[in-house]
Amino acid sequence: IGKLLGFDIQSEISTDKGRIDLVFSTVGHVYLFELKFKVSAAIALKQIEEQRYYEKYLLTGKKITLIGLSFKHTKHKLTLDYAAKNIK
Repeated sequence: IGKLLGFDIQSEISTDKGRIDLVFSTVGHVYLFELKFKVSAAIALKQIEEQRYYEKYLLTGKKITLIGLSFKHTKHKLTLDYAAKNIK
């Protein structure tokens, strides 16, 4: 579906400081995702910032959005939380 919508989608992108879980790119925008289970979305976002995963995309001229996603599962419910930050 992402390809049909014009996204270039990559997962587990290696950097010198770790791996980016998921990257969605369009002509003018890059979205970096860190996925966590049972940990807050704020912690996921903080990891992207502290590890500076976005650095390899700074010279692309594209807008960059960092997104931390957190999945939590209880007996009858799966919840999703997110935290996001635009850096460029």
